[in-house]
Amino acid sequence: MLNTLITLGKEIAQEQGEWDNLIEIPIFNEDESIENYVLIITFDIDRQTIVVENNLHAFGIESSPIKYRNLKSELWGRNGDPWMVTCTYPKKLPILQKSIFGKVNSDSEQGLFQKALLRSHPEAKETLFYKALEACYSLRNVEIDEGKKGIDVLENEYISKKLSFPRNHKIVMLSIAIKSELLGINAPTLLCNLDGYDYYVKKNFIKTAEQGKEMKESLCYATGKKSDKTTLPTFSDREDLNKLFVTTTINYAPNFNKKDFEKYYQIDLDIQKALQNGSNYIRGKLNNQRCSVRIANTEHYIIPTFLDPENVDMKFELDQIQQMSEWVFSTKQLENTFESLGMDAESPLFWINYIAYASHGNSVKVINHIKDVSNVWFGNIIRKDMEQSELISNYFNQRRSNLSTIYFAIPIRKEHEQKNDALKLLSQILEQRKVRYTKIFYHFTELILCHYYNRYNSYSNITYKPEDFDLAIRDSALKYLFLINLLKALKLIDMDMEENEKPLAENEERADKLQRFFSDMGYSPQQQALYWLGRIIRKIGTAQYNKNHKQKPVLNKINYNGMDHSKIQRLYVDAFELSTQYKIVNEINYCSKMFSQLFPADETLWTLTPQESVFYILSGFSLYIDNNQ
Repeated sequence: MLNTLITLGKEIAQEQGEWDNLIEIPIFNEDESIENYVLIITFDIDRQTIVVENNLHAFGIESSPIKYRNLKSELWGRNGDPWMVTCTYPKKLPILQKSIFGKVNSDSEQGLFQKALLRSHPEAKETLFYKALEACYSLRNVEIDEGKKGIDVLENEYISKKLSFPRNHKIVMLSIAIKSELLGINAPTLLCNLDGYDYYVKKNFIKTAEQGKEMKESLCYATGKKSDKTTLPTFSDREDLNKLFVTTTINYAPNFNKKDFEKYYQIDLDIQKALQNGSNYIRGKLNNQRCSVRIANTEHYIIPTFLDPENVDMKFELDQIQQMSEWVFSTKQLENTFESLGMDAESPLFWINYIAYASHGNSVKVINHIKDVSNVWFGNIIRKDMEQSELISNYFNQRRSNLSTIYFAIPIRKEHEQKNDALKLLSQILEQRKVRYTKIFYHFTELILCHYYNRYNSYSNITYKPEDFDLAIRDSALKYLFLINLLKALKLIDMDMEENEKPLAENEERADKLQRFFSDMGYSPQQQALYWLGRIIRKIGTAQYNKNHKQKPVLNKINYNGMDHSKIQRLYVDAFELSTQYKIVNEINYCSKMFSQLFPADETLWTLTPQESVFYILSGFSLYIDNNQ
């Protein structure tokens, strides 16, 4: 992973200008229907007012952050005072307010920008830029509108009231301009364009790699090569991906003495810069596009490993890997074909790492790490996903399923959202590890019980909440049918069917649609028996509904926690009695005959778990196959 970040970082460095490491791109809506703008707020010193009107300029992702000098907050540190700020975005407007006017509830006679600039560079007092800051500050307590002083103008509530434009117009950044004939500024001019601003920003924040570093000749642990300027790496951004590899003891260095960490981990200064660039690109700091994907509703950064990273078009490959990942995990209907996802023989061999982590202050904690997913295995997952999804759709006209289906099929309690069973199962699939067959049906019964008892408030990911329990059963059965068959296709289920429990071969004389379904879905004879029992329950439920028993009381006969051999027998007997009561014995005759033929009377021959039995009964109840189609 380090080699990927280094190669990517070097590639980015060749394209960067001197401002690229000083500015940040604000988060914005990239929807084509949305028009994004920069709002210019003009301090008119001559008229002693601050003008907030529809002075909008089109926002450009590459040009605007540099043009308006949208400095990134890491420059002054987590606890430092924000200064040199003349541009920001709406959520950080208080930073701009403090930079120009000082803290709201203080009696300061200067804005933070003025104060910090004089402290570091007293000579700046003679520059036009500093005089412009003084002039802007002079409007702090001037009444601009009724009841609103200058300092109140730089608040979102005030600005929102002053603007009027269509709902699809959005303010992405705000920048300060000044007009003052006394200072020779006869037309509104951006503060950041005045003489002195660029000079002092660069003087403070553009430093050579060697400044403030103790260097020595040693081995660079990131590259394995000797260097004459190695040092203990430091990364100012507390969410930098590289913090996973350095001075935290909760990730990759649990047995190291933190006091002697410099002896154990040192890298070349140029390599540190490349690593930082690579991290910023992955996290979307350079282009507003994170190289990440949500797996089980947890964001995972994508960091691939290549055999020969220096001969790879890193940005292109990252884009392709992200498309593949979104196809597999996205809840949206993506229509990409296998070929369009870049899965071809000419693709370089690589392994994907998905890393989810949380940052709290100076510590970084890995929530989940899915390791070394080869592109060959990933392509196999996509191929089998397409096959099984299409197969089920052919029978039930379903929307496309993918691995996101699994997330919505395994109930997750709200207190376990970050580390949960859905995430564990998806990690097993990606890392090509066996999945416990019995565990799947445990999750299924938990989902059914959630629907049956309306336990939706306990689970954060169960978003499908139909009023009709029948619909909940059908939705659950289809999700798990997809999951089971996908795992079988990938050979990831840790089960071996006995010879007499293999699916029955299709009878050429009776190659009807239902038999094809049993064959395609791998139903064993015992599973088919329960399917037929489910059909019986369905017919009784329909009869009850027609008699105005809308809740279909026969469903209460099923123990959704699990049903063993004796309980299944009892259910069949009860169902047969109800068929007599509702006068539908003739309607269930064929289903009853098939159940009796396939269900073993000897309990010792029964191989299904109680939870598995519930699934196959409910599959029969909810998944109707019409042989006439």
